[in-house]
Amino acid sequence: MQKILILLLAVIIAMPLQAQKRKKAKKALPVKVVVVEEETPAEKMFKSMLPSTAKIMFIDSMVVEKTDFYKHLPINNGECQIKNSKDIIETGASVNTTIFLNNFVSRYFFADGDTINGTRLFSVDHLGESWSKPQQIHEIDSSYFNQNYPVLLNDGMTLLFAAQGEHSLGGYDIFMTLYDNESGQFYKPENYGLPFNSTANDYMVLFDEFNEWGWLVSDRYLPEDKVCIYTFVPTTTRESYGENEVSHEELTSLGRLTSISNTWNLEDREKKLAEYQNAIKQQESHTKHHITFPINDNTVYHSVKDFKSSDSRRLFSQLQEMKSDLDAIERKIENLRTEYQQAEGKSKEQLRSKILSSESKCSLLKKDIASTMKKIRETENQ
Repeated sequence: MQKILILLLAVIIAMPLQAQKRKKAKKALPVKVVVVEEETPAEKMFKSMLPSTAKIMFIDSMVVEKTDFYKHLPINNGECQIKNSKDIIETGASVNTTIFLNNFVSRYFFADGDTINGTRLFSVDHLGESWSKPQQIHEIDSSYFNQNYPVLLNDGMTLLFAAQGEHSLGGYDIFMTLYDNESGQFYKPENYGLPFNSTANDYMVLFDEFNEWGWLVSDRYLPEDKVCIYTFVPTTTRESYGENEVSHEELTSLGRLTSISNTWNLEDREKKLAEYQNAIKQQESHTKHHITFPINDNTVYHSVKDFKSSDSRRLFSQLQEMKSDLDAIERKIENLRTEYQQAEGKSKEQLRSKILSSESKCSLLKKDIASTMKKIRETENQ
């Protein structure tokens, strides 16, 4: 009996010890906490813009000093002029900024402001023998911070500029807005997209529309005091890469423009580069005729400087704007006629009314153009 009691006592004592051992064996291992970093707004924006990366071939690049990059742009050939405010007298600009003058030096754009509130864009028109007061472009609001580097395309309506702020991938981005002749205002700007913009500073995109060359000025992958002028071949309409045309990694590289050689499979790069270099040589060695405007049977003007009268220069500038408006209206009529052929019922009647209205504007504009040309010739022949 004593042996049995001793055995039971040993079992009772052993039970808690076994339970403790089992508890120790089942002790859970520490859980590793994985921290997922949230994407920045710039990263989210880049991802959203990536599928629309423009299919553009960049044929050349050149690194220059940031302070005077505009002097290295071969656009100053009559298409337009890009200068610095200190190079132009009576611009109205109070800061050291880039000035863009249109083809006939009748209008220019510049940025003005201060380091606290940032810079905003202004336009000035040449009226007679003097300049008008600077007019702020209010449609480009303060959310586009430090607006600068404006470029007006030959159509007289498309304005490109650079700005920082919430609409930018980082630093300066290039934006585009259109001028509405009817309302006299610019539309809400849109980001010009990849590969023209990056997380670095992208200052300017401009074109030689006659010779079909384009340039991008950016400081991506460079020291602070340098910029790169990339030369590219513009396309008539913006085209993006197809869904299965390149891999995601390749598209990301193209969007960031990590190497211009990645774009050389789009066209014959060697041929395009040779054409470009030849065009630059010709431009440097020959003075191009910028315009052809017959004054009488014996005289043809080839430069705006040929006009003797300031009134004639002003009228000629207006003439070019009217011709640009006429081209825009005629393109609009063509599009409306295409829609009209496919429309039915009430939509067809509405389109017919728009076509007739546009044709009426077109007719009046042609009369104004003819009248303006006559006035110019009369003034110059006096």
